[in-house]
This record gives sequence, structure tokens and C-alpha cells, in this order.
Amino acid sequence: MLEIVETHPTIATISNGQAVTDLQLVILEGTLGQELRGGKRAVVGVEYSQGV
Repeated sequence: MLEIVETHPTIATISNGQAVTDLQLVILEGTLGQELRGGKRAVVGVEYSQGV
């Protein structure tokens, strides 16, 4: 879980005081859900386009 907090692009965006899109939050939610279920974190490191 700590790795996600340190490396997930959505968390980095929030930490930098920038706005995030609904899509970014949905992907983060999915990543965290997978981690809590013990699954692989396939969506960590996904690139986000700014126009989403």
C-alpha cells in the first residue's frame, strides 16, 4: 500500500495541489481496491491525459 501512496500519479497530482479528474479518482479507487484484495496493481503507473 505504501508503494501506491509513493508512486501513484493521482496521489502525486493531489499532493502537488492540482485538480484531478473523476477518471483519475476512479482509477485510483480501482488500484486501492485491488491492493486491499491482494491482487496485482495493474493500473499503477497509468499515464493520464490532461484533457480527460
